[in-house]
Amino acid sequence: MTKLLLLLSVSMFSCRQSDFNSKPLFYSDDAEPVTLKMKDYFLFPAKKLAGSYSNRIDLNTMDENDREAITEAAKLQVLHLYGAFTYQAEPTDFQTNSGAIIESNLPKIRKVSLTDDYVRVDYSYEDDAIFYHELLEGHRTKIKFLMPNSPTEIYQAGFPKKPQIDPHTKEPINPCSDHHDNSEFAFWYYWSPDRKDCPKSFRSHIHLVEATL
Repeated sequence: MTKLLLLLSVSMFSCRQSDFNSKPLFYSDDAEPVTLKMKDYFLFPAKKLAGSYSNRIDLNTMDENDREAITEAAKLQVLHLYGAFTYQAEPTDFQTNSGAIIESNLPKIRKVSLTDDYVRVDYSYEDDAIFYHELLEGHRTKIKFLMPNSPTEIYQAGFPKKPQIDPHTKEPINPCSDHHDNSEFAFWYYWSPDRKDCPKSFRSHIHLVEATL
């Protein structure tokens, strides 16, 4: 099967569509465009908050730095859709097919709530996407995929207790990502619990999401 190719630096460098004069270009005879709609959540570490809050909090009344940090975390969470639509096996729908978002829209934060250790952020996201046509056969209206519980902590969750060390960089290798581009910067693009040697404990840091097409 021909790979779904993304001819754009946007997918590798997290630039938004507004940074370019034209839309990203996608090439594949097997690809079809759709509109994707999803509701999801993520957790943001409360220890990273600058302000003090009660359990009932509103994003609009939060400290400006906290509001910006949560907004950026929401963008990072959505970026993990790249890996979610490429490298995941069962129980997702991406064992043999793949896809990508266009990144023309931003996630919308619907609700924030505070626990002892985390801010839970409920958000919605709607955007254009492209998938292999096999995934869309039979007038499919739902897809399933995995997403991080916490986009700011998921990279560290991929390391086993005794990780291998890269002989060239001398840095520990995250087996839940690509071995050739193993940085935290690129993790959202390559991540998967199904990669070889990714620890079983990694699955406790992800959850299943269902989106509408």
